Amino acid sequence: MTALPPVTATPPSTRPTVTVDNAVLARLARISSGSLTTQLYKRGFRQPVLVGLKPLQGARVPRFAGRAFTMRMIPAREDIDTYATLTTTPNADNLQWVGVDQTLPGHVMVIDSRNDASAASMGHMLVTRMRQRGVQAVVTDGAFRDGSELAQGDLPAWSAGV
Repeated sequence: MTALPPVTATPPSTRPTVTVDNAVLARLARISSGSLTTQLYKRGFRQPVLVGLKPLQGARVPRFAGRAFTMRMIPAREDIDTYATLTTTPNADNLQWVGVDQTLPGHVMVIDSRNDASAASMGHMLVTRMRQRGVQAVVTDGAFRDGSELAQGDLPAWSAGV
């Protein structure tokens, strides 16, 4: 049996904290996406949308607003990312875990998968961990694993596929 690599402690976040009052977020969660898109357009944001995403919860998905915590997924290298390097606990050798562990209450995890739904951005285990951390929703232009479990959950999950 091959020995597992040593686990590196998860580093603290170095991201600056963006302060948005919770009352502002509550108001944003109540307005229509069209109104919000128009206001963003007036302020110079010409393409403030991810196209083709659907809520895994269907029509029962709740509205939400939060501070974006962004990650970009990159293709796995099969010569490096092997079963031996798979980690099931948070550590700095797995940047996805690092990102999940740096989320704060009120965040919305937004994952740029470069419109590639051929590999999953994450699954039920990490989404559940983020829900426990107070994350408001998770959004990807890629795909999720464990779609039926996520669809049953109460954390809004939007994706291009499962």
